[in-house]
Amino acid sequence: MMLLLIVTLGCSVECKHCCLACEPQKSIYNLDDAEMIYFIESAHNKGINCVGFSGGEPMLYDLREPMTVAQKLEMYIDVRTNAYWAESYEIAYSILASMKDNGLKRLGLSFDNYHSQRLDINYFRNALQAARALSIDIYVDWIGLELRAEILEYLGTTPAELRYAGAPLRIGRATKLNKSCFISYPQDAFLSIDGCGKEDAPFLTIYPGEYGAFHPCCWVNPALIREINTQDNDWLSTLQDDMETSPMVSFLRDYGIGGLIRKARQEKPELLKPYYSHQCEVCYDLLGELFPQEVQDMPQYIEDFKGKSMEKKARQKARLSQRRLDNER
Repeated sequence: MMLLLIVTLGCSVECKHCCLACEPQKSIYNLDDAEMIYFIESAHNKGINCVGFSGGEPMLYDLREPMTVAQKLEMYIDVRTNAYWAESYEIAYSILASMKDNGLKRLGLSFDNYHSQRLDINYFRNALQAARALSIDIYVDWIGLELRAEILEYLGTTPAELRYAGAPLRIGRATKLNKSCFISYPQDAFLSIDGCGKEDAPFLTIYPGEYGAFHPCCWVNPALIREINTQDNDWLSTLQDDMETSPMVSFLRDYGIGGLIRKARQEKPELLKPYYSHQCEVCYDLLGELFPQEVQDMPQYIEDFKGKSMEKKARQKARLSQRRLDNER
């Protein structure tokens, strides 16, 4: 299982396809070092031995301190970035060498026909080449309509490094894209993909503002997210118990995305679209609608990904600071 820290909802760029509508102005919604360290240590105490840093753009922040803590705990460390910082090969090598010293094992790179409108492809290639030179594992997230062979040639990557190629998810800023940007599949195409979303959730995801969820995939469906209370020393067990007893989570684990469509056909056929872009869109559209009791009190944070008020975040930081002082005593 991986602890996935959404370091920030801010980003160095403002891509047209971003499902979280990340942008520089949202950098105020973030996890600070004390928060990340607290969540890393809590997760490790529960047997989670892998931590990922994502966003937004996590490298807007200095990750060395929380990475060092994770390294001392012998956790596998993954960072996902758009490589905006890799202005030259030398700079990329220096930054990644420092991060490797702090425990970095795998680098995820987001680059596609949307990112390339905002970032120079050479930044991406600098980061890719530097990671290879340092023997850091690599994966590439690509979203677009190009053929697989063309993607691999364009990026200079291997098939094993390419993690995803497909249409954007039609939420957030992507809802404004032209229809031609989406591959559409009929509902029947997903009936055979019952494995998607099934079995136990491999991701514990933490968001700015004390929200978290156990997710069955790398996509974070807002219907699954719960508010957590870090004043409760056993918050992680509370969250895990909530997820394990959730009819919504249990259904997805047992029946997958294909089962979700079948359930909609039987109970609320008016919710179904004639076509979907991919499985993630099915999950996003239907999960909360078919389990309304579990999401009826969904806070505004979950609906629009804007984060909690700065006042509440200030109170949260004060609590963590007090906890550190108490531990030092």
